[in-house]
Amino acid sequence: MKLLRDTWLVFQRHMTLTFRTPIWIVLGVAQPVVYLILFAPLLKPALSSLGSHTMADAYRIYVPGMLVALPSGSAAPGLRPARRGALRVIERARVTPISRTALLLGRAMRDVVSLIVQAGIITVLALPFGCSSTSRTCCWRSCCWP
Repeated sequence: MKLLRDTWLVFQRHMTLTFRTPIWIVLGVAQPVVYLILFAPLLKPALSSLGSHTMADAYRIYVPGMLVALPSGSAAPGLRPARRGALRVIERARVTPISRTALLLGRAMRDVVSLIVQAGIITVLALPFGCSSTSRTCCWRSCCWP
């Protein structure tokens, strides 16, 4: 029970730090929108040889691929502890009465929440472009079911 409470406290602290720098929130929301608007239309000419000629077909292929690739962009949080080591943050965190597991889990939860919000934005914005939640070839359903 103490681990859960400590994890929640660390998560709240890091979410507060995230909200204090609004530029990262704007960039986190804008990134999926920019990818959806700029890169999906480039896929249409590439798919013409396969017999698909509509933008809806391009989005039906691009959106699930983008949802799968989204967590790979979150590899940067793995580099944050190395950067923090240079700032001597790790030594200060080691002397706190919170477990080390809670320190890691709380930070990881913040990154997971960010990924879920970005995936939700991508999915919702893809609906007007031709993806539908009832289609077996679009959005999260293609990532989860064969």
